[in-house]
Amino acid sequence: AHADVCFANSTCFDSTLIAEMADKAANMRSGSYLITFTKPLPPDTPFDIIDKERRKMSWGPATVYIHQRR
Repeated sequence: AHADVCFANSTCFDSTLIAEMADKAANMRSGSYLITFTKPLPPDTPFDIIDKERRKMSWGPATVYIHQRR
């Protein structure tokens, strides 16, 4: 709840772990950011995707999602 920006290198997270992370992140304050790799948060979370970019990483390309808490 005290973070303004949170990053998760979530490329290998399964859907259960993504959902658990989203539940915890829902406690972040309005206007804060959560950045994930490869997989976005589920659509039923209080976050909007404000940017999505394909970027080159050391292991290959990954999609970077920048979510903002409503």
